Amino acid sequence: MSDTRTWTGTTDGSFTTATNWSDDTAPITGDTAIVPKNATVDIDADLTNSTVDLAVFYVEDDCTIDIGTATQPLEIGLAASGVMDLAGTGTISLEVAGDLSTNTITVRACGTLYLAGNGGEELCDNLYITATSGDIYITWGNAQLAEIDNIYAIGGANLYIGDSVTKTGGGAITSITAAAGTIKCRSAVALVTSRGASYYQEAGAVALMHVYDGTTYYNGSGTLTTGHVYSDGEIDFTGNTYGVTVTTLNVYGSATVNDAYNAVAVGTIINFNGTSADTANVNFGTGRKITTGSI
Repeated sequence: MSDTRTWTGTTDGSFTTATNWSDDTAPITGDTAIVPKNATVDIDADLTNSTVDLAVFYVEDDCTIDIGTATQPLEIGLAASGVMDLAGTGTISLEVAGDLSTNTITVRACGTLYLAGNGGEELCDNLYITATSGDIYITWGNAQLAEIDNIYAIGGANLYIGDSVTKTGGGAITSITAAAGTIKCRSAVALVTSRGASYYQEAGAVALMHVYDGTTYYNGSGTLTTGHVYSDGEIDFTGNTYGVTVTTLNVYGSATVNDAYNAVAVGTIINFNGTSADTANVNFGTGRKITTGSI
């Protein structure tokens, strides 16, 4: 039988101290743990609890306390089909030992949030970011890893994805949907869909990219296999100091492609769809030779 335990912080900041929770009982596997909006005591001690697989971990709206510390995140497990719902505006540091079964983390509000997998375990299957402000870091430390299948950045918060993030079981992140805010990614992604955010691919290859709206900055050296840039979208290579291979780039309508410093390797196939090289906003830089084989 599962129970709901609400943080009171009556005794101190220890996660495992029974008297810091309602009914004087700390959460165990299968429980729901709630950090309420009126909490006043930070959770900053006895933080290594990765074997406690919670069904739900809920930080209420307007909760301002810190969870975890600068040197030690709260290590917590998440049961099969478990849910984390985070809306606190303090600094929250979590290492999650997720179960390989449809776990979901939703970030509805945040101040500063740090997320990673515990011991290389899955962080979650789906990460939804609906927070309209704040900063979210995934794998912010040198030794940290995370496995996430799908990331939906739809609220406006800033999201920073480190270089040690994969899908469940390894390989490129399955998908990132970037609809609002600023997203900077240093890991490989199978599918990027940009719909109004400022999206930066700082490192890691991308197999398929759709840029519908907003600007996507491709600053890394990882290959872009296929890119689609639509009428209201822009892909910008001007910050790329490494050089990059783009296998095929499809340009639609009045889309913008900016490669003023010739970062994209010669030989890219560029297909103009419903437009032409004259009407699209394309800057290949001075001295770039364009042949019929590349358009």
